[in-house]
Amino acid sequence: MSNLYRISVLPAITAILLTCGDNPTGRLPGIYENFPEAQHFDVPEPGIIIFTDNEAWLEFHDRYWNLYDNTGKTDPPDVDFENETVIGVFWGTQSRGCYDWVNCMRVVYVAGDFMEIYVAPLPDLGPCDALAYPLQMIKIKMTYIHTRFIGNVPRGPE
Repeated sequence: MSNLYRISVLPAITAILLTCGDNPTGRLPGIYENFPEAQHFDVPEPGIIIFTDNEAWLEFHDRYWNLYDNTGKTDPPDVDFENETVIGVFWGTQSRGCYDWVNCMRVVYVAGDFMEIYVAPLPDLGPCDALAYPLQMIKIKMTYIHTRFIGNVPRGPE
């Protein structure tokens, strides 16, 4: 089963099934997609971030984007902030690993004016002996609402 299929069809089926019977929690699956075009950020601190406007997105890009071509730093991936919100989860600098991109934001629910995002544990980053900056970024097809992160959420320095 392809990732695109899982991301687009399964939440729709679940939403239909939830509306057919009683749904006492009022929670519905949120429709989101992985945003792998944003995998070139090297964020040394663990934490989470929610982007709701282009100004913050460009500032973050200038600070953490690590991809260069022969003319300088490449442009950030496009986001339609009038209709989308970008959410990033970062695990900071890891002393060894092969992979930066992880799939830990597994389930997104929307309930009223809240969105809940369930974060799984950080997986094995591979056998490489290199610095890694594991992250995951997703795009939600809605403008920002209150967000709760549940599970194995990386925390930065308090």
